[in-house]
Amino acid sequence: MRRKVHERAPDVPVRFTTAAESLRENLASPRFLTALLAAFAALAVCLAMAGVYGVIAYIAGQRVSEIGLRMALARRQPDRCIVAGASGGFDRGGRGACDRIGGRLPPRAC
Repeated sequence: MRRKVHERAPDVPVRFTTAAESLRENLASPRFLTALLAAFAALAVCLAMAGVYGVIAYIAGQRVSEIGLRMALARRQPDRCIVAGASGGFDRGGRGACDRIGGRLPPRAC
């Protein structure tokens, strides 16, 4: 078959491939871009987790002296809201968002 094509048009290159090989070549670029996008998405999730951890650690670090003082004054246990950093406005924002998304929440426990 190559010989017949070459006889008719000698300057035209002829290349025969299987359907599987042609499909693999056509999907190589989108597959690479998808893998690259997935890698960057995983990196973004890791950075977001590190950021959330840093914020929570900062809030908890600010409350250590207050918790220690309460323990020294023989308080049974630290208040949940203070340990979670909720007295700094974190609770109100979260409660407002959940209130609008999921309906009314029960009253505050602390």
